[in-house]
Amino acid sequence: EFMADFRVHARLRGSDEEETVKPAYMTLPPSIGVPSIAPSCFSCFDYTNGLADVVVGYMGAPFDAKRDEMTTAPLMVTVRNERGRR
Repeated sequence: EFMADFRVHARLRGSDEEETVKPAYMTLPPSIGVPSIAPSCFSCFDYTNGLADVVVGYMGAPFDAKRDEMTTAPLMVTVRNERGRR
């Protein structure tokens, strides 16, 4: 999960336990970083989802890099119109 601290939070499953790693995205080797980006992201014209009725995401939400994890970080919900309120 690409988080607000510009790191990729990933849960790794080992034999007996689960580990969370948080490498900075730019430090990932190309063999991992490049395939993790959807091809549509390279040509996105609507990164903030300006055409959506409701948007849910990390952009603009408060984030504490020492405390928040991908399963507990707050999300920002933006309702843009009446249709989104329903």
